[in-house]
Amino acid sequence: MKFYTIDTVYDLYLAGSDLEVIRLEPTNSPAKLYNEILDSESGLIGFIHSDVTTCGLPEAIERTIEVYGFHGAMGVVGNGSRWARKGKSFLAETCDSCFILVDADRPERFDEVTFDSFHLYVEDYCCQVGGVRIIDIDGYEQREPDRCDFFTHWSHTLRQKGCNWGDYSKYKKRLNQKWGRPVHTT
Repeated sequence: MKFYTIDTVYDLYLAGSDLEVIRLEPTNSPAKLYNEILDSESGLIGFIHSDVTTCGLPEAIERTIEVYGFHGAMGVVGNGSRWARKGKSFLAETCDSCFILVDADRPERFDEVTFDSFHLYVEDYCCQVGGVRIIDIDGYEQREPDRCDFFTHWSHTLRQKGCNWGDYSKYKKRLNQKWGRPVHTT
């Protein structure tokens, strides 16, 4: 299984994790970059933010993978966000883009026309495939765990630019219009 990251702050976070990660330059939108990889690879591909630290992620994937073809680390169930928890894999409507595991052999692709920037391309993909299974690992937001078998998203961009960075509201409107309903997102 290969892991890819769009390299923005890799050396600050992801470099210290127990993964071999292929670094991508942010030359295009994430949806376009991800589609290029999916079109050139086969099997399971992990896309992970560069502002993540993790230990035991491949093992967590192995504990979870037998059931579903699309996985994440933080999902939306109803109106609430839920982090992954060890021993508690669950299905969610959508997931955060901080980590996703995609089967490149599936026919679905990221919508790079509607989602041509850094917002909601993963949530749209979740809608295409009918949901996401959240992996069997302890997930955290901006917290350093005291053991292995964890996934932490440090939200570097959010901390630097605030909650309304980019054009989130524009892409949220596009997502809801595309699916003809309010789509719950993180």
